Amino acid sequence: MKKIVTTLLLALFCSHLYATHVVGGEMSYSWISGMTYKVKLKLHRDCLGSGLGTTALMTASSVSLSQNISFNGTLTSSGILNTVCSSVATTCTDPFSVFPGFEYYIYEGTVTLPAAASDWKFEYGICCRNSSINNLLSPSAASTYIYSSLDNLNSAGGFNNSVNFVLDNSELYAMNQTFTINQAAIDIDGDSLSYSMITPMSTATLNCTFSSGCTVTNPLGSLGTFTLNPSNGNITFHSTAVSVNAIAIKVDEYRNGLLIASTIKDFELVFLNAGTNAPPAISGINGGTSFVTSLNLCSGSSISFTLNGTDPDLTDSVHLNVVATDITGYTATSNGALQETMTFNWTPTAADIRPQPYLVVVEAMDNSCINNATYGYQIYVNQCNVDSVWAGDANADYTVNNYDVLNIGIGNGTTGIARPGATTNWVAEYCSNWSNSFISGINYKHADCNGDGTIDASDMAAVTSNYGQVHLKTHQAGSYKTAGFPDLYVDMTGVIPTPGATIQAPVMLGSSSAMMNNFYGIATHFNVNTTLSAPISFSNNPSWIGNATNTFLFTKNSSNNDVACTVVRNDHNNVNGSGQIGLLTIPISSSAVVGSDLIVDFTDVKLISNDGAEITDYNVINDTLKIVAPNAIGITSASAGIDVYPNPMTSELTVNIPLQLNQDVVITINDMQGNVIVRNSFIQAVNHIYKLNTSSLASGNYMLHINTASGSYTQKLSK
Repeated sequence: MKKIVTTLLLALFCSHLYATHVVGGEMSYSWISGMTYKVKLKLHRDCLGSGLGTTALMTASSVSLSQNISFNGTLTSSGILNTVCSSVATTCTDPFSVFPGFEYYIYEGTVTLPAAASDWKFEYGICCRNSSINNLLSPSAASTYIYSSLDNLNSAGGFNNSVNFVLDNSELYAMNQTFTINQAAIDIDGDSLSYSMITPMSTATLNCTFSSGCTVTNPLGSLGTFTLNPSNGNITFHSTAVSVNAIAIKVDEYRNGLLIASTIKDFELVFLNAGTNAPPAISGINGGTSFVTSLNLCSGSSISFTLNGTDPDLTDSVHLNVVATDITGYTATSNGALQETMTFNWTPTAADIRPQPYLVVVEAMDNSCINNATYGYQIYVNQCNVDSVWAGDANADYTVNNYDVLNIGIGNGTTGIARPGATTNWVAEYCSNWSNSFISGINYKHADCNGDGTIDASDMAAVTSNYGQVHLKTHQAGSYKTAGFPDLYVDMTGVIPTPGATIQAPVMLGSSSAMMNNFYGIATHFNVNTTLSAPISFSNNPSWIGNATNTFLFTKNSSNNDVACTVVRNDHNNVNGSGQIGLLTIPISSSAVVGSDLIVDFTDVKLISNDGAEITDYNVINDTLKIVAPNAIGITSASAGIDVYPNPMTSELTVNIPLQLNQDVVITINDMQGNVIVRNSFIQAVNHIYKLNTSSLASGNYMLHINTASGSYTQKLSK
């Protein structure tokens, strides 16, 4: 075993490093039933501090509901974190050791929320941070505050399970070395995840203050470098000095274009003068530099790739091991070499096809005690497209819709092999692969919807003619990430909706203070809930995205109340801008009820850059107005949610539909092939609650459909 080299500086540093005990923490929650959640709190403390108790007081709070509920978590497990070799003493086993030691404590508690809200937070705070933290000002005067948020008012199904951080950071790292460590957040609901840096928090309303030169994006400041990959959670860092640094990372969850939860992980990076041993590293997929790969799923298809362990110290052994993943049924074998190569194999099924990537986290260990590394890899599973093209399905996701026009815009002008005997009929037609592929791994041939060998505006006709068609469908359109700085919204300033009026409102993206940069195209749905005299419509004149020469516009109404639209450039050039991107026209029926809500919202939003990569840094803002009498003024904001529980279902499903009384309500449950399994018709009741007998349903996935005079609602169920 290689010795860890220490110096007198390290000994002096560690002798006064920890004045208090908590050095980091994280919270998570899991849905039990109804409004009841189990909340888990994990804390790390240094062994020189006083021990933590057998209970921890946590809080569930909602500003919108004026709620602040305290509940106790009970200690369920604790132990020593393995930060150095087992043969090396730390302060956990020897108070005079020069090596800091750390323990973990896990608490669990259950809380029942009184009502749904968009701003629930499960939170915990404890005083105080270590006095020897270098990257914060007055750290001993700051507390450690963490939370995990929940929107159970707007999220589909009215429930959520937060992400879980499945790996513990080791806390100790050697100075003058570069490390890559994956934060490994796993979400069992399959929501889209995005990682970002935040300033460590002292309270719910107060951030800690960084020392001079330290920033959110580089919390190590002049003492080192720090980067975060927002897609896979890899952090890479390097410190040139002995130091202690407070770090905070936030993981956002998105479902159907809506931010429904955020979870904070607070931890420390402690850099020691631990000798010259270099940490190990792992290559990208098949020895390359990419950490993303994809699979086009055909009958019996499998994915196999290799990862190479390396170490600048050529005599060090490197062992590779999968330490976290949301994949089941895989194998990972190593070749047993001094510096190992791992082969990862997986055979997914049709149920594994989804727009979001799967995460595989691999750890590399060498002879050193504190120089391990972890890397995150992403795997996309797409439909089978080895030989067949379906006219209009340009992104090969089994469904023809406005998102396909985005790929037509990306590939515009590209030529390849024409489809023999090409038609735009909804049938599978053979075509050889072109030389280009989109970022998801889907071949460009799918965007040649009419099969003439060129991707251009004429391919949109196949999208129009086959719009809504599906084939071998096993999943819904994905959960798109829609948060960041620029805003996407319909500007309702000064709009007075009255019965019989046709109102127009500009659609806005970005502002002078929050520009949208490196932008190429947008696909979305506009939904309006009120009674209309004609279909809503969208035009992109004027628009900063582009003009008729360099931009494709696609619109398709599925009903009077819904229009799918895409605006995408066709010249392969990204643009930067802000302001109006189009105009939404809403013809209100003369029979619209005065005092009723007119809700305008976006669904299934997707923004891209010119390489097809999804843009995630923006906010989606929906709006609600009141229908008013002519010459009246009455603009308010309101929201209403449909609650469906439990999901997964048991023998009975409860549906809460907060609509006006005496409306007809039709509720159906379909299997994934579209067959009606359960159907009930009701007249809206006083208590808004309906019970459906689901005891006869077999295990599997289903779709719930609710139809009323006010609109329709769809949600995926499982049992």
